[in-house]
Amino acid sequence: FSVVRTYDGGVTFSSHQVVPGADGAPGADVHITQVFRQGQLQSFQVRHAQRSGEDQGILAEGLRVGSTTRMAIRRRNASGIMDTQTAQESLTLVDGSDILNALILGQFAPLGPFFVLDLAGPELAPGVEQWQMRSHEQDNGLHVATRAGRMALALDSKGIPVAFQRRVGSGITELDLSEIQTFGGPGLAPPPERVFAPQEDLEGGEDNPVEGPDGD
Repeated sequence: FSVVRTYDGGVTFSSHQVVPGADGAPGADVHITQVFRQGQLQSFQVRHAQRSGEDQGILAEGLRVGSTTRMAIRRRNASGIMDTQTAQESLTLVDGSDILNALILGQFAPLGPFFVLDLAGPELAPGVEQWQMRSHEQDNGLHVATRAGRMALALDSKGIPVAFQRRVGSGITELDLSEIQTFGGPGLAPPPERVFAPQEDLEGGEDNPVEGPDGD
């Protein structure tokens, strides 16, 4: 993944994932790019392509409509344009990458309810979901309720996730960052109220940024 601050003041988040195939079938590459200006999602591209063959797969791309909060969404395959839709809701992010979710939620998502674009399956079928986020008052950890489950995350002072956990049904995904490199700056610092403050630093006790006191 990468995070790039552009000369026009925008911030671009990008990721590449390899999704395993089912029952020994070839996996797929998923490339995601989301562009933000003044904390608002301006455009995105998501490509899902099988690793076998020369098929370029499905490309979903979105662009904010003028100065409105609407997002025009278009899907294309090798044959041309599949369809075009418009999301009427103001979208905070595109769900599809846990690392981008952690980075964008920590930086730009508001507390309380907000809308997210889900692109389902290899066809990247678009659908809008409402999520809700709250901040843990003791350590600034962030807890998000989604339609399918919940997430918990925490960022350090450079905007790097120090913890991330996502629950969907009985399944749990945790994020482990092995290496981070920054070029030309200290990173993308979140607002002070979003910087994780471990409880042992505040009270000499122990706390888990992922599991809140009520199990959230």
